[in-house]
Amino acid sequence: MVNANAGNVAKSMAEEITSMKIAFLVSSLKKCGPTKQLFYLTSLLVENGNEVTVVTIGFEPEETLLPQFVKTNVKVIQLEIPLSRIALKANKLKRAFLQIKPDVVHSHLIKADFLSTLFLRKKYQRIATARSYAFEDYSMSYGKFWGSIMSMAQMYCFKRMDGVYAVSETLSNKLRKKGVESETIYNSIDVGERNVIKSQSADIRKSLGIDDEAIVIVSVGNLIPLKNSQVLLEWFNEYKKGRNCYLWMLGEGVQKAEFVAKYADSQTHFFGQVPNVPDYLNESNLFVSCSLSEGLPNAVLEALLHELPVVLSDIDQHKEILSKDDRCGELFELEKQASFTRQMEQALNRIKNGEYNPDMARKLVEDHFDRKKMVASYMEVYSRLGNRNED
Repeated sequence: MVNANAGNVAKSMAEEITSMKIAFLVSSLKKCGPTKQLFYLTSLLVENGNEVTVVTIGFEPEETLLPQFVKTNVKVIQLEIPLSRIALKANKLKRAFLQIKPDVVHSHLIKADFLSTLFLRKKYQRIATARSYAFEDYSMSYGKFWGSIMSMAQMYCFKRMDGVYAVSETLSNKLRKKGVESETIYNSIDVGERNVIKSQSADIRKSLGIDDEAIVIVSVGNLIPLKNSQVLLEWFNEYKKGRNCYLWMLGEGVQKAEFVAKYADSQTHFFGQVPNVPDYLNESNLFVSCSLSEGLPNAVLEALLHELPVVLSDIDQHKEILSKDDRCGELFELEKQASFTRQMEQALNRIKNGEYNPDMARKLVEDHFDRKKMVASYMEVYSRLGNRNED
């Protein structure tokens, strides 16, 4: 793991490192977990005196974090190259980086990694962040054939980088087995966000006519097969009968219409993509993720930061989080409905009996997943690569 003792705040480290030009290459600044991680990184790098440019390849979707990047003085260059014309517009990409003259190029996700490898290799020091395990993620998202091709392309790119940094130790280990030299820099979260959100009241329960005594279970993530949400929905469909409890599902996806038709009622709510996830977390009692695969899930970190106990599938990435303090939640065995039922009932009983300590959940995130630690670790990497340029 890079800079395992990165407990020193990033700002103190910045004082020891000469200001650098760091360029990030991404598809877009679409509002999603990876973009939020990028925002945490770039905003603090700028705050610490570095010159940061984000180059976006395609067009911005309606739901974008672009204004937030601009507000923090991150320079954004929008190439707006259609996917079908990337090969013909390669010079536009090259000119952008000639203009920036970066010390380091940091790409995120497969399209950016591929273009970095094709057109920027040998010209710059280049690194990539691995956010999921391609051989699990892509096959479930794009089908076995295309998923396999994309996964092999991702490994091809990783093997030609000057550094690959996975968001969890679990992911690093899987990449090493595929011949990719990978180190770990954890996903992180801005722990200061909680204090801002906690001081506000969205009154979501009140707007839905839900009293304070009711138990609210929340799940955040795309409604796609990889997230395995049907396990939770099937269980709650039986459990809710005659009980003062509610299930809030936050997220869009290909399975949403099917799930809404089958499960939506006065106790099971599908909110879609919402701009204020922390508000929903603040008014919930328990967070659940049944995911089949993750990198290191932002949603779980956010739930813990907002002092929620969690029930998680026993994939290694979830185990890695709870290994920091297993008093903060429960793990259930995938493919075993009885295990899920048992752990859900145990968690709800512990909530009823006041057995979860909310301070422990928050402290887990503050001690291990604070964005300042992530930024300090990346700054160490950038500095090392920048020194290579001078040799």
